[in-house]
Amino acid sequence: MNRLVWYTVSILALALVMGGLFMEPDSKQQIQKVVLDLVSPAISLFDHQRDVAREVRHSFKSLDQVQKEAAELREKNIQLTTENAVLKNFQEENAKLREMLEFKQATRYKLMAARVVSHDPANWWDTVQINRGWTDSDKLVSDLPVVTPRGLVGKTKLVSRNVTEVILINNQNCRVSGVVEGSRDQGIVIGMGAPAEGSPRLRMKFLPRGAQLAVGQRIFTGGAGGVFPPGLFIGTIMEAPPLSASTEFGLYREAVLDPALDLTDLDELFVVLSE
Repeated sequence: MNRLVWYTVSILALALVMGGLFMEPDSKQQIQKVVLDLVSPAISLFDHQRDVAREVRHSFKSLDQVQKEAAELREKNIQLTTENAVLKNFQEENAKLREMLEFKQATRYKLMAARVVSHDPANWWDTVQINRGWTDSDKLVSDLPVVTPRGLVGKTKLVSRNVTEVILINNQNCRVSGVVEGSRDQGIVIGMGAPAEGSPRLRMKFLPRGAQLAVGQRIFTGGAGGVFPPGLFIGTIMEAPPLSASTEFGLYREAVLDPALDLTDLDELFVVLSE
């Protein structure tokens, strides 16, 4: 529609101009005024459209700039997120090392620091391998306690030149003498093996009939048996069935424990060496 109007105005203006060639000067001025009046709206429209086109081009430039800035911000956000993750990991590692150092300085036992290097895929809940062997110390032998500042891990089993296998406390072959916190009631803590679901659990058996047990009570090593020294945190009572529910014909009580440690997240630990 605008194009048709433009063509119409142009033809009329051209006709007036051609007609004005044969007129008197005064008449020519009148014709020029008429032509100017005719074409001025078209000129204004053209100028407006040019301004609109300029604004559109500017908008496209602004959109490109916004997209560029958004991409830069996304990249910077990824960089900051990565840096924060690295910093958090460094802080956690530093806190863990500080905790281990303080534990080593505070304990009366002779400790050897070690790192978990692998889990046995066939016995994920039962054993781990650490990066210490008999070349590191002739005192590194079987049946030594393995601990962290937060509690008991298990005990050494097979010692080779550079690697030692550790039986975790959840292993059914790992038995520990335990004592109920705040009492003299003792029993034997036995691993329950790989759980059908959830986290591994421990079972404390052969507790006295009169043992006063409650959910939340902590269990520590009692020192009997000669393998584990007393005072190491084993776990917390999660279930304490009444005496009538015992599987030992009412002669003893039992309890189910939550291990002191997450046995799936072992990293730095200590072997308690014999004197």
